[in-house]
Amino acid sequence: MIVGYIFNYLAEKYESFLASWIVHIFANLAINTIGFMMLGIINII
Repeated sequence: MIVGYIFNYLAEKYESFLASWIVHIFANLAINTIGFMMLGIINII
């Protein structure tokens, strides 16, 4: 729920959904990367 407020704040501040969309993309990328590392699909470190 707090993240929704953050996304709403970004959308209102920049008068566009793109700012919150970009933040969402990077959050998904981070979560997916951690998941792939846990499953051993990728080995970055």
